[in-house]
Amino acid sequence: MQRNSGYFEKESDKLDKWAEDRRNSLRLSLKELDDRIKELKKSARHAQSLPDKLAAQKKVRSLEKKREEAWHEYDKTGRAIENEKDKLIETIEKKLSAKETLTELFTIRWSIV
Repeated sequence: MQRNSGYFEKESDKLDKWAEDRRNSLRLSLKELDDRIKELKKSARHAQSLPDKLAAQKKVRSLEKKREEAWHEYDKTGRAIENEKDKLIETIEKKLSAKETLTELFTIRWSIV
């Protein structure tokens, strides 16, 4: 029981750290995209000619699509993390439900003469 508890804690900690790293990485990507979008919108507003404004708006729209894809990836990763946690819990439950049995395989008899 103690070994299973230790295993569960260790694996759970690993999973939590991996999940946090993955989420932080995705958050950073999202923030970078948001910052770039903000900059491009600002430059689009200050553009002098209509073709420049249109080009900037096109770039903004492209980055917004990438941001949406990143959000979907963030959600997908969150679900994957929860699935991994569920698998870990199921594995531990199976180990806990296992019963020990004692089966006699053979008998050795000896005597001192």
